Amino acid sequence: AKITLQEQKDALTLPAAAVVRQGKEAFCYRLIGGKATKTPIQLGIKVADDFEIANGLNDGDTVILNKASALKDGQAVEQLKPAAK
Repeated sequence: AKITLQEQKDALTLPAAAVVRQGKEAFCYRLIGGKATKTPIQLGIKVADDFEIANGLNDGDTVILNKASALKDGQAVEQLKPAAK
């Protein structure tokens, strides 16, 4: 059986690996000008390995998805292009 308790249409989500939690604070890193930029976020519900982002990000923001907990604010990063199919 499946019971739906809450449903959000068009909600922004991030995989858990992209979210860093320190106490009650949560943040992710956006890619801005070739640097990791620490961005506070407000988490909504968690479904499987994804968090709903209730506040702090906009559609179209470029978020660093891997190893977020190992990044530092202002660290230089390079965006990899997807392999051609």
